[in-house]
Amino acid sequence: MGGPIIRHARQIIYDNTAAIGVPVGEANVPKVQTAVDILAQRLQAQVPNAPLSYAGEAGKVGRVNVGETAMELVPFSELLIIPAHDLVTFTNTSHWALTGVEPAGSIGPSSTNYILSGLTVNRVELAWSYNHTDGSPHSQLIDNGVGALAVALRAYDHNPVAYAGNTTYILTAEGDEFPLVNAISQNTYLRFFNRRYWGVDTNDLLIDVAADATIRGLVTGGTFSQEFCTARAVSKTFDASIGAPPNYLYFAYPTSFGITPQTYMGGFAFADWSSTTFVNFDNGTGFTEDYYIIRTNPQYNGAGIVWQLT
Repeated sequence: MGGPIIRHARQIIYDNTAAIGVPVGEANVPKVQTAVDILAQRLQAQVPNAPLSYAGEAGKVGRVNVGETAMELVPFSELLIIPAHDLVTFTNTSHWALTGVEPAGSIGPSSTNYILSGLTVNRVELAWSYNHTDGSPHSQLIDNGVGALAVALRAYDHNPVAYAGNTTYILTAEGDEFPLVNAISQNTYLRFFNRRYWGVDTNDLLIDVAADATIRGLVTGGTFSQEFCTARAVSKTFDASIGAPPNYLYFAYPTSFGITPQTYMGGFAFADWSSTTFVNFDNGTGFTEDYYIIRTNPQYNGAGIVWQLT
């Protein structure tokens, strides 16, 4: 049981009915009836002894009364319906070479991969899957220079490439309901962001002319952490007991997100902090961007200190 009529019975009805999802009035009954007749004729070829007519009583089409909706039309068992051919996953694994002091690496597979600004992705492994595992689509194609692919393929190694900015791959296919048109598509993304840094240090980084290199070194040393920065607002828990306490608490993030208007410590408004703008902060790839470095004025010795930027 695998032909298009069985796979997507409702699509045949919808494609042959002008009144999709609206009440079936007297004027639309013949159109719905035509769809049902087509469905019945094709169904009989696969299910022996299937009736050829679902006309029912006058004023009715199958089990649909005048005034009901076309979407409620199910003139045979739901057990005969297999969902329409569709994409389930479309992922990418992105690779890059050594850049500056940032080592070569890769990330994925994922539908969206976040990559450090300044890196250049030189290889993208694409992979996808369909909900029908017993057959292939009628056609499939990927953009960005990949083109049409053999219908049995479920992976493609796009190599070489040179992506240094946001990139989207679009996979479009036509399901195995052909010649019925069932166009399906799914996207996978490469997104480039810079980093946010936070941590503790006994030194005053606001006056450090090499604060970018210092902060990267503190990440390596374990007293700072880093993550991709997609917004300014954040809350982090600090351990000021590590290193050589007492320590200042720090945040560093791109100035493009704006200076924080308010901070909270332990849930209470906290204004005892200072900041500076570090021009051309190097994230380790050679890519530079202006950064705010924010520091508490007091130093601390304890752990579990929650500091929030709004």
